[in-house]
Amino acid sequence: MKKKNNKYYLTTLSCAVVLSVTGCASIDNFYANSSGSLACAAGGVVGGVLGGGIAALTGGDTKSIIGGSLVGAAAGCGLSTAYQHRVKAIRALAREEGMSIEIEELKTTDNSQQRSTSGTGLVATTQDSSMFAVGSHQLTADGRRQIGKLAAIFAGSATDSEQPKLLVVGHTDATGSAALNQRLSERRAQTVGKVLASAGIPASHIYFQGAGSSRPIGDNTVVAGRNKNRRVEIVEVTDEQMLAQRIDAEKGNSKYLAFGTSSAPSPVVSPKPVIKSGTELSSKEKRTTTAKRVESQASKSQSQDVRTPNNGNAKSKPGADIVDSTARVNFGGSPAHNYTASLGMNIEPKSGGFNLISKAEASDVPISSCLEDMPRQQGEVINLATNKPLNSHKTREYLPGYNNRVWANLVNGHLVTISPVSILKKNAAIDRQPLVQIVKGYDKGNRKALTDKYVSVANTYEGETDLLYRVFFNGKNTPVTCMDVVFSKGNAKAKDGVLFYSDSNQPYVAQYQPIRS
Repeated sequence: MKKKNNKYYLTTLSCAVVLSVTGCASIDNFYANSSGSLACAAGGVVGGVLGGGIAALTGGDTKSIIGGSLVGAAAGCGLSTAYQHRVKAIRALAREEGMSIEIEELKTTDNSQQRSTSGTGLVATTQDSSMFAVGSHQLTADGRRQIGKLAAIFAGSATDSEQPKLLVVGHTDATGSAALNQRLSERRAQTVGKVLASAGIPASHIYFQGAGSSRPIGDNTVVAGRNKNRRVEIVEVTDEQMLAQRIDAEKGNSKYLAFGTSSAPSPVVSPKPVIKSGTELSSKEKRTTTAKRVESQASKSQSQDVRTPNNGNAKSKPGADIVDSTARVNFGGSPAHNYTASLGMNIEPKSGGFNLISKAEASDVPISSCLEDMPRQQGEVINLATNKPLNSHKTREYLPGYNNRVWANLVNGHLVTISPVSILKKNAAIDRQPLVQIVKGYDKGNRKALTDKYVSVANTYEGETDLLYRVFFNGKNTPVTCMDVVFSKGNAKAKDGVLFYSDSNQPYVAQYQPIRS
């Protein structure tokens, strides 16, 4: 087992040096355009250095160090050449079939060493417009031929001693409901997985997942963007541990905030944010006074908490949809067309975890706000052989301060309470979906809420030190449309936030920075 791990580590470092040799060029271009001897040399040099280094670190003598260097060089050369052949084969297939296939190398980040290592796998992504008929999970004749050829390439990458793990992820555009998109994408991913198995890859090594419309890479409000979002992704990694790491890295990845999951045109057009808050909290004394005022109401909300499933399908309770004028609340905000989403842009991406090495791409697209978004729903990762979800470590460990607590504050004199804010430490995942209560005119002595609670659905996007907590409301006539709150992961504090609401059938935005009760 130790020998296998050393071999794996050799591969990662050899690929990393290849990247440093080629500068900003992607690993795809390097391997596809280089000669076999160059790929072998690049992998072999570092493989040799690392092989000798491992022997030295483990207390080996001169003979062991030399032997380790030779073994490392051979492994680095052989694996680099194999990778080169595979990338070239995929690119040749793309030209032959007229397919759009993007190939990216996977890397992991070692936080203790503050460095990245590469060579843990690759991702091949292709648009599925010609592979499936609209609304169907059955492959077309062209799709079956194309996926069959791609499957043969991946099947040929396995060795007698090692069989990589493959994950097929289906993606859709935002047309239709999130639940429908998730089911369709899952069935499509399963279909592709079966083709991979028919090529000779053991079904036990193949996994599939339906991400639906939850991970957009294009603008869903235009045809070109929707076409880009309809895609099939085949991920190859060295082992199940790397597979689990990849899956975790994609959950709540802030890179998917660049585009929303709504297919309606966005009202957000101004380049500068203009937010007006009805309640200013400029001093510690005012914050303390506000916290005391909401304490009794927050405690009541917490005692009435109802647990709802974390699947994005929470159902509205009777009374949640208000149709009369009492549902209208003036939060003292500004027209949403004067607001450009900026909260998510201030969240620093995580330095650790699992990432992609690819070409740097500049984007002029701002981070989408919750007004441009809808609740995102993605399915579990399922093994093709057993049809059971991938075993993952279940945890009930919460981020400090986010263990089912109540958060509340005044917005233009109206009390807005979120109960509970329940965020797990792992991937900043939602444990319990929140319920929101609004007391209109709280600053004037009113203590009667508009309703018991409004059922809502929350999504999270995790950064290095902060996370974006995005809340959507079930029902068409709720006083609040959605919320964006930036929480600090370190000190249980809301650093910034806004809520959107409707006034005269136009979207408005007001600042909302809740305080933990």
